[in-house]
Amino acid sequence: MILMKMPLLNELKQTIKNTTIAKETVKQAVYIYNNLRTHFSLDLRKPAEVH
Repeated sequence: MILMKMPLLNELKQTIKNTTIAKETVKQAVYIYNNLRTHFSLDLRKPAEVH
């Protein structure tokens, strides 16, 4: 779970007014983070490969 500070959360609400688009954007970001990006803390492996 990602915890955001309130000012950032409020800024996002103002930037992305359509919650459907916001949810899809977050879904895509999480997919990229877990499946496409390598992480130094995982010895340059992807989280999906490790977990």
